[in-house]
Amino acid sequence: MTPSTPPVAAFAFDIDGVLTQGSNALPQAKRILNYLSGYNPWKLNFPFVLITNGGGKPERYRCTELSKLLETKIGEDMFMQSHTVVGSRVLPYLDQYQTKPILVLGGIGDTCRRIAQDYGFRDVLIPADVFCWNKDIWPLHTPTQEEQQIARRDFDFSEKPIAAAFVFHDPRNWAPDVQILLDIVRYGSQTLPAFVGR
Repeated sequence: MTPSTPPVAAFAFDIDGVLTQGSNALPQAKRILNYLSGYNPWKLNFPFVLITNGGGKPERYRCTELSKLLETKIGEDMFMQSHTVVGSRVLPYLDQYQTKPILVLGGIGDTCRRIAQDYGFRDVLIPADVFCWNKDIWPLHTPTQEEQQIARRDFDFSEKPIAAAFVFHDPRNWAPDVQILLDIVRYGSQTLPAFVGR
């Protein structure tokens, strides 16, 4: 390779602590992403992706947010977060859950429900649905006004099994969310409703 020959390479970057610190972009992050985006001696774009174990927001929203923060266009095909794979065709066995009841944990409010619906899942439940169906599931938690507003009222947990559970992002209230998840795992909700006799 000579100085006039561009290197052949692709790059993957973690976001938190590598490109950003909190809600601030690191100066060198902007510089390197601009370089990879064509502002280099060869005027070439080098492929790169941004990866994070974070989540809880739609990819399109995060890409817009990151594009502004990093001053570089970040497309959805250049970004992966913790739950992106669930919405991709990389795991075709997940298709079996498209029409079955699933529980999604994490995020704020019902954001993760909406993300799962964007991924094609049609019967998406969140912990707030369980709390509002039966507050005794976790007696140390009283459903908030927001949880009551976003809760589905059309699902009877004593009649229908939950086929799968996905953790999209850190739950905001770990204790009851983990209790619900453990109940599903323990009672084998794929064949038996998890909350029968509770």
